[in-house]
Amino acid sequence: MYFDTVGRATRYRIADAVVAGLFGLSALWAQGTSGQIVGRVTDPSGAAVAGAELSVQNVETGISRKGKSTAAGAYAFPSLPPGNYRLTAAKEGFRPEARTGIALAVDQAARIDIELVVGALTQEVQVTAAAPMLDQESSALGQIVDNRKIQNIPLNGRSAFRLVTLTPGILTSPSSAGQFGDIPVNTNFDTNFSINGGRQMSNEVHIDGVPSTTGQFNTITTIPSIEATQEFKVQSNNLSAEWGRFSGGVVNVSTRSGTNEWHGSVYEYMRNNVFDANEFFNKTSGRETPPFRMNQYGGAVGAPLSLGKLYSGRNRTFFFTDYQGTRWRRGDVFRTALPTALQRQGNFTETRTQTGAPVIIYDPQTTGPNPANPAQSIRAPFAGNILPASRIDPIARKLMDFYPQPNAAGDPFTQFNNYVNNASRRIDGDQISGRIDHNFSSAFRTFGRFATNKTSLTQPDSYGNVATPDPGAVGTTPFRQTTFALDNVVNTTPTSIFNIKYGFARWYQTRQTRSYGFDARTLGMPDSLVRQFQIPVFPATTVEQYGSLGGQSFFVSGNDTQSLIGSWTKVAGKHTIKAGAEGRLQRVNFILIGGGSGTYNFTRVFTRGPNPLVFTDNAGSGAASLLLGNPAGGAAPFLSGMSLQNLYSGAYVQDDFRITAKLTMNIGIRYETESPFTERYNSINFFNANAPSPVRNSQFPNLNGALEFASPASRHVWNWDRLNFAPRLGFAWSVLPRTVVRFGAGLFFAPAETSNVATAFAANSGYAASTPLVGTLDGGLTPFNTLANPFPDGILRPTGNGLGSSTFLGQAPAVWDSRQRMPETYQWNFDVQRELPGRILVDVAYAGSRGVHLAFRNRQMNELDPQYLSLGTGLNQLVTNPFFGSITAGALAQRTVARRQLLLPYPQYTGVNVVNMTNANSIYHSMQIKLDKRFSNGFSVLFAGTFAKLITDANNQVAAIGGGANVAGTQNWY
Repeated sequence: MYFDTVGRATRYRIADAVVAGLFGLSALWAQGTSGQIVGRVTDPSGAAVAGAELSVQNVETGISRKGKSTAAGAYAFPSLPPGNYRLTAAKEGFRPEARTGIALAVDQAARIDIELVVGALTQEVQVTAAAPMLDQESSALGQIVDNRKIQNIPLNGRSAFRLVTLTPGILTSPSSAGQFGDIPVNTNFDTNFSINGGRQMSNEVHIDGVPSTTGQFNTITTIPSIEATQEFKVQSNNLSAEWGRFSGGVVNVSTRSGTNEWHGSVYEYMRNNVFDANEFFNKTSGRETPPFRMNQYGGAVGAPLSLGKLYSGRNRTFFFTDYQGTRWRRGDVFRTALPTALQRQGNFTETRTQTGAPVIIYDPQTTGPNPANPAQSIRAPFAGNILPASRIDPIARKLMDFYPQPNAAGDPFTQFNNYVNNASRRIDGDQISGRIDHNFSSAFRTFGRFATNKTSLTQPDSYGNVATPDPGAVGTTPFRQTTFALDNVVNTTPTSIFNIKYGFARWYQTRQTRSYGFDARTLGMPDSLVRQFQIPVFPATTVEQYGSLGGQSFFVSGNDTQSLIGSWTKVAGKHTIKAGAEGRLQRVNFILIGGGSGTYNFTRVFTRGPNPLVFTDNAGSGAASLLLGNPAGGAAPFLSGMSLQNLYSGAYVQDDFRITAKLTMNIGIRYETESPFTERYNSINFFNANAPSPVRNSQFPNLNGALEFASPASRHVWNWDRLNFAPRLGFAWSVLPRTVVRFGAGLFFAPAETSNVATAFAANSGYAASTPLVGTLDGGLTPFNTLANPFPDGILRPTGNGLGSSTFLGQAPAVWDSRQRMPETYQWNFDVQRELPGRILVDVAYAGSRGVHLAFRNRQMNELDPQYLSLGTGLNQLVTNPFFGSITAGALAQRTVARRQLLLPYPQYTGVNVVNMTNANSIYHSMQIKLDKRFSNGFSVLFAGTFAKLITDANNQVAAIGGGANVAGTQNWY
């Protein structure tokens, strides 16, 4: 629920009073995502008045446009910038009539019918026209968030996108409140919301009429500041054919421009832990409120663009510019378990469980058959629960030295949580935008807008050295976003308009990691191995039950979207026909290398017992496994970057047919297609389950399954879904003078999914290699590769397409799904609007949607058939490897292999991970209630409520960062 009291709200804006005196604050308006004023001119008998001369003028700029009523008396002024308007109508033999106070919102169709009274042209009738509350022109659902709400509702972090929740049918995730709950550091998070059952990250976001999203996560680039945002509209169901490429809805943002008057503001918003109450747990532990500082400051100014006596921009040329700076500091409590002084020496005599029972450390070198039960294995504990000094790996000892000393008492018995750090996380941001509007004549106007945002995020250094774990391992991450828009509107005739727009959006991020440049030879790793690592960083080491060492990844990502949009609008009789086309070129460039010097995972598996395959709380330690140099697993990656590109195109025809004064039909058809992504160097592939395997042998004579690659002759690795026609149908019927019934239904196509690959960065097998650290060949009974020699066969390099179908044998390739389709969403709604006395709007709607061919994160194709689960521990039995000699990587390069491996559908691979599948579905039903009360004195009340049910067989959040669904079920897909 939203309450707005203009003039009474405390703004905490330091300089408003001063600036108001200097500049004269006034209502601002924007040119961009446009609205329209439509209606019908009649005489007192209700007959149509044809050929009436109409004019509409923007009050703030003085710019006007002219038009004529058709033979049916209809008129329309499309492509009007949001603002306050004055409408006049005149016809020989009638008194001219003027309507003032028309507040036109973004993407609004304001219906203003005019009745001309017989009289002289010199006798003008003036009527103050309030903004219409009922939508009599469209069947689409949505909500306008006007400038008053944006300016006066408290917004932690000052992102207007937090107000999308004022729209019924919006479902947000915690991350949509910003990456850290306030500041929009990574703009991915601020657009992470679902509209009427559609996918999160699958909505259209337009700023001033052009897309502001990029292909990697389909997320917004720059978010206009509060000062630069005039208003926005969330269109949530059954949009016209003009709109496409989404599964939920569209957010249209209109930015401010200058007017004939100078206007501006200066502000400073401050938060400080001095003003915050301390929380319960801090009080009980005797800690003070964590340090916190947040300052957001800036200013904005808009005016006519004038050059002294040389040129005056009044009524013609305007500018608007703004700057916002952000400085944010927060002390984050980092708590973890570090090995104690005794444990670092190999002494586990004081290691306890949560109940105080001793934790026994078992010797992996003593593993053998249990004399009492030869079918099981048994281990002997270390004497005195102390590791002999001769058994401690020298590399592990140096890794231990990078742990800081415990600085807290820790939990009873276990001594976990014995390290606490309160290092600072820092955010520095600078955002600037500028806009120039120019009107060549009443028939031709243009504007250009530029915005850039530079933000850097520095994660806390929790250990105070290069081995700091996540998130501190990131170090400083710069974000750079840029957008540009150019819009041209030409009135070719009094009843037709041509509009062409160009948009550019860029999202760029780098992450070098704090330990970049670390020389692993200082740990004792051999030079022959270190020289094979791709990135010189601290080895990413995880230790079960204890804090990690190192982490994160080297990352560079640059994404561009260029858009060209054209439309033509014609008013003909009772029809307003709009036709247009759109083209987008998307480029997604990235490289991510996780664990550039290898990842090493130490668990309790090699130090537990007496039965090594049975887990108990009082046996084994990850720290002991580390000291012994026995990793349970790990990997050494070597990846190539990817440079992806695709083309999106759409074309449409929309007819808003005013059949009668009470009934309007919305009829449209849209065609759209999005090409499969191609890679600049053809460095992509797919898995062909029917291709003969190159390692067929006597045991597997009919073995199938192999990778196939893109080539100059065939650059796509999935089918191009071309035949995508999306019909739209709806009506708005004024059944009573203050009651409108609306219905609509349509088909919508969503964007091709890339965030799966962008998150995993793995669907380029052959151009990305990962050498597995094979910790064991027998399910954890005995160690195999050790920390002293983790990759005895060297580190694999990407082979490209040089090995053909032999690529990635013995490994787990990640490949694109070759059968992708454009995701589809069917939407429908039934809506009743009623205007009650006192300008109260009650809107009750049913909205539903059905999603098919939706993007699904991953599917593991190489699953063990459930019929073999009855073998139990026999699945781990080592048997002769029929691929020995043919496969040279991983466990399949050994003479023996676990029986389970040979029972997989594709035994020549340890896994086959298919990403970007489009076989998920969803169904959504909702009842949406909205009450909107507007007062002339500036007070308004908005209530929006949604009762909804969503059913989906995939995670609704195909998220920008993390999340997603990985499927490895035991039921066959059908």
